[in-house]
Amino acid sequence: MATAGALVLGGAVATASTASAAPNSKSCTSKPPAIDVHTYVETSNVKFRTGPSTKYTAKGLLTKGTKVYQPCQKGAWSYIKVTSGAHKGEKGWVAGQYLAIHMVLD
Repeated sequence: MATAGALVLGGAVATASTASAAPNSKSCTSKPPAIDVHTYVETSNVKFRTGPSTKYTAKGLLTKGTKVYQPCQKGAWSYIKVTSGAHKGEKGWVAGQYLAIHMVLD
């Protein structure tokens, strides 16, 4: 029987200069562990951006419950691919504090 657990990612949103960071996964500095997880937007109306900072343009809003694939992180920011909802298939950045990981435990 599988049980579901949740881990909320987060912390303070970094505001350090990221002007030189390319707005793609090559900007990532760390990758999440390779386990079977589902990542969801935890809060309503989360801005989905072109880069890992509030200095980057917002592509739109993600609603609570939107499912995303999170291949990597840069500080407090997560590079994601949206897998459900209005922006399905799009890639971009969100502040990690607005994401929750739900994993299946055996």
